[in-house]
Amino acid sequence: MKLAHVLSQDPTRFRGGTEVVTWAQARAQAALGHDVRVVVPAHGREAVGSTMVDGVELVRVDRGLRLAPTVFVDAEARDAVLRATADVDLVHVHHWYGWSLDLVRHLAVERAVVLHLHDAFSTCARSFRVPAHGASCPTGGGHDACARCLAPDFAALGTFGVSALLEERRDLLQVEFAAADAVVAPSAWLARLVAEALGTREPLVVPHGPCVDPDARVEFVPREDGAPLRLLHAGNRATVKGCLDLARAVAALPEGSAVLRFVGREVEAGLDRRLSEVGGESVVIEGEYELADWPRLAAEHDICLLPSLAAESYGLVAEEALALGLPTWVADSGALPERVESAHAADSCAGRVLPAGSPEAWTEALLELVESPGRLHHARRLLPRRTRSVHDSALQLLDLGRALLAADPRLPLRSA
Repeated sequence: MKLAHVLSQDPTRFRGGTEVVTWAQARAQAALGHDVRVVVPAHGREAVGSTMVDGVELVRVDRGLRLAPTVFVDAEARDAVLRATADVDLVHVHHWYGWSLDLVRHLAVERAVVLHLHDAFSTCARSFRVPAHGASCPTGGGHDACARCLAPDFAALGTFGVSALLEERRDLLQVEFAAADAVVAPSAWLARLVAEALGTREPLVVPHGPCVDPDARVEFVPREDGAPLRLLHAGNRATVKGCLDLARAVAALPEGSAVLRFVGREVEAGLDRRLSEVGGESVVIEGEYELADWPRLAAEHDICLLPSLAAESYGLVAEEALALGLPTWVADSGALPERVESAHAADSCAGRVLPAGSPEAWTEALLELVESPGRLHHARRLLPRRTRSVHDSALQLLDLGRALLAADPRLPLRSA
């Protein structure tokens, strides 16, 4: 099968969850003998063109000048993708951001298209359903609350003008969903959210699975008696990820009882400085990590903590930590609770859900571990062994693609 994955960011340069998962799936599909291409926009003075990386053809295209955020259709960017995928059988569109909100319908004229939902972008112009200016996110399909959230950022338009743009955006997205041969979401939470917000069919749920090697050997390093708890936060660091809340929660613990280690990339300027100020000696900050580092991180820590404020669509870091036997606690944000369900069923300490935006609740829960540190070692032994991995989701997507091509090979070409 000749297939393409369309991304908004170069996965060899940016390590967000969407990029990490898609790149891992593409490599797995290429390793099985398929002709796999990943299409991304070239940035800055980066050369356009094609190069082979780990068996995958990485194609950087000139998408032209980025248009204003109030312009949803970008013909130049869209046509760049159409040219780069002209000879493939199946296209996986992983995001519209940086491209055009009519991309799927144009691609679907000549080839099968699978639309992937990696975040809440289709239900929220801010992507992560974290409202601003005192607004609150709607629970249904209306967008009056969304207009109030966005209007202060577009003062020239006013609430009425923003509402009209949101209506246009919703109409475009509904057409995109209808044009796709299949729509895929990584979690049941996101599938339900999108179907309710847009009034569309509920997407097929295909969990990503962890990108770490499921057979990786983890030699747990026991904590010495009386030593502080070793707490881990992995992934991109931003306020919306709950990093400041976590630093506050740990700083409120008895002095010397815990050390919180942040590993990953600072994506919000100045945040690392604020974390150090808030957490003091209880906080250690490190740079980016590779997938190959996960077994060591899992071995050297007692628990992974992910208190995100964002409506997370999946929770890849949580799944990777648990896959390597590291107890993990998450916020009640979006799909995060889905990732720890089986761990919680095995032991309430192995996987736990706590309120987002409540450092006090996290401090209280962590105090239980300070007072009974042996609970974590017991929980670690009870964690269920995970069998699904990103390789399995790659295979599932290949099966889906074969079924779509067999049912509708686009011969003759269907009309727009």
